[in-house]
Parts: sequence; structure tokens; C-alpha cells
Amino acid sequence: MGAAIPVMHYTGMAAASFTPSGMPADLSHAASISTLGTAGIAAVTFVVLGLALLTSWVDRRFAAQALERQEEKLQRSEGVFGGSAEAHAHRKLGLARSGRRRLASVRGMVPHLWLRSRKWPADF
Repeated sequence: MGAAIPVMHYTGMAAASFTPSGMPADLSHAASISTLGTAGIAAVTFVVLGLALLTSWVDRRFAAQALERQEEKLQRSEGVFGGSAEAHAHRKLGLARSGRRRLASVRGMVPHLWLRSRKWPADF
């Protein structure tokens, strides 16, 4: 799409032909713009540009606040779990293993052999 617009423009301009005329141009239907009109166009342009900058700044501020909230949540979770997410995963794995050992002892199996064989019951 980026190349299509200039290619179409230059193709159209190459197809156009302009011939000089000896008659002066008829400007009776041309629109004239006063100084007030020029100032109004400039003012609207700067207002639109200002609104775009303002919304960009507000969006950046909201994104920064969201990042701060995520960091606070991460710090709280690290405080609750006592370390990094990796340490939490290791503890969770350890709890799962201890749970499997308890399940194995309830079922009358030898826990260390069952854990080493890695043959888990289908209903577990």
C-alpha cells in the first residue's frame, strides 16, 4: 500500500498533458481566502496537533500506571511466596511430590520406587 499511492500518482501525472494557453486564466469562480480564514485553518491545525499530543501523553501515563501496578503485584507475590517465581515453582513442585508420596503411602505403595518409575496412575 505504501508504494501503490505514489506509483498511481506518478502514473496519472505521466498520463496528463498540459498545453500552454495564450488566454489569461479565468479566476471568476476561484475561492479567495482572507487572512482570517488562513488564521482559522492554522488554529484548527494546531488544536488537532495539540489534542493528538495530549492523548499520547495521557496514554503513556496510563501505561506507566499499569506497569507500576504490575510491578507492585509481582513484589507482593514475591513477598507472599518468599522469592522469585522460579523459587515458587520449585516449592510447588516439591508440594506436588510430597502429595504424591502421601497418595502412594495411602495406596500401600513404596513411595520412592513409585516416584522413580514415573508411572503415574491414570486417575491421579
